[in-house]
Amino acid sequence: MTTRRETRELEFRGERGARGPSTWGQRHIWTTLQVTRPHDTRFNLALSAQVPEGRSLDDVLAALRLLVERHESLRTTFDERDGYPPAQTVASRGRMTVSVEHLDGPGEQDPAARVWSEAASHHFDIASHWPVRFLVFVYQGRPLQVGAALSHMAVDILGGDLLKRDLEDLLSGAAGKPGSTARAHQPLDEAAHEQSDAGREALTRTLGLWRSAIEGAPPLFPSATRPYSGARYPSGTLYAKGLGRRVKQAADRLKVRSSAFFMAATAAALTRHAGADSCALTITCANRTSARTLDYVGTIAQQGLLVLDSLGPSLHDTVRRTWPALLRAHQYSRYDQGALDRLGAELAGRRDLDFEQTQHYVNFSEETTPIRGPEGFPDLADGEVVYQEGTPVTGTPLKFGMRLGTDGDDAYIRVFADRHYLDGKAVRGILDETNRLLQSGAAGDVSYS
Repeated sequence: MTTRRETRELEFRGERGARGPSTWGQRHIWTTLQVTRPHDTRFNLALSAQVPEGRSLDDVLAALRLLVERHESLRTTFDERDGYPPAQTVASRGRMTVSVEHLDGPGEQDPAARVWSEAASHHFDIASHWPVRFLVFVYQGRPLQVGAALSHMAVDILGGDLLKRDLEDLLSGAAGKPGSTARAHQPLDEAAHEQSDAGREALTRTLGLWRSAIEGAPPLFPSATRPYSGARYPSGTLYAKGLGRRVKQAADRLKVRSSAFFMAATAAALTRHAGADSCALTITCANRTSARTLDYVGTIAQQGLLVLDSLGPSLHDTVRRTWPALLRAHQYSRYDQGALDRLGAELAGRRDLDFEQTQHYVNFSEETTPIRGPEGFPDLADGEVVYQEGTPVTGTPLKFGMRLGTDGDDAYIRVFADRHYLDGKAVRGILDETNRLLQSGAAGDVSYS
């Protein structure tokens, strides 16, 4: 239990301060946050790092100051005073408040869980406040752990991982060596690249790919609404014992990654439910495909498309087709959100096409920690599954969302849907069919005939 909280002021002086256009990645997240308010806190991120022995609270504060000075995304605000898209303003100097929490005992509270709780509950007013909130946990005068709750406007998941690595280096003193403060690629630099001739040419190519995919993809979800009762966006998760391990073994035999196997089963379940044989599934792409973005601390991930012109006659054939399609998905994932929305409106008005790719997503994740299923899940036998109802989703414009993950041993399939379009029977059918294809396909091929 926390016995006392104090605040410390962090004064920073960065190398550059400027106002400029937002990046495509920032615009993508900005739009998402706007349409999901007041429930946008679920997009916040959190990170935590252990403080090495011998480091004082002043050392920790100095490390945080260097972190903020080094990464412009942590001292950036956004505004729409000139209309959409928002502009970003990087402050060259300023102050931040750091919360210092003094603990009763070194193990009486999990600081990492506390940071996640802070991130989940803290709303960031990114027009007037910094997109980061730091916490330091102290026991008997010694800092144990430091954490940060972050707006998604500051970093995406991989950007957060890079930030954590840099923070750990700063806490250890390794990042303070000569030559370690050279300015990396920053969001203002990325925005300048996107607004250049090369960036505009890339946008034109990307929009052309989206146009082709939208025109060629059949609808996967109903366009007409239906009456419903209860929660509009119920959710549920199927947990499968040992499925991740067996899928990995099958993927190895087919010389692909597990992601291709999981996504192929999902594509097959969705398209067959819709009575189709092809699809363009919306997936999230990390977009760190160039040298300038590999160490980019910012938000650059956007939605791309997994385009399958045909499933083929069996699941394993679909897996083989899915792997190169996943490698091509990032080609669809670098764009100005406003330009993509205008393309969708044009196609919908001219061809009566539903811009369905903005209304669903399917993502796969390789978890870095063991999957925690419901009570009794650890005792299940290999191959057994358990289903758990989840908390209804709030504040979403989507019709359907699915997330699949594995820790290398077990696996889960999590889904939610808008009851305006899909009833509980349909959603459970898609979930069960995805699981059936994965379970059976891990043991041998599955024919669609």
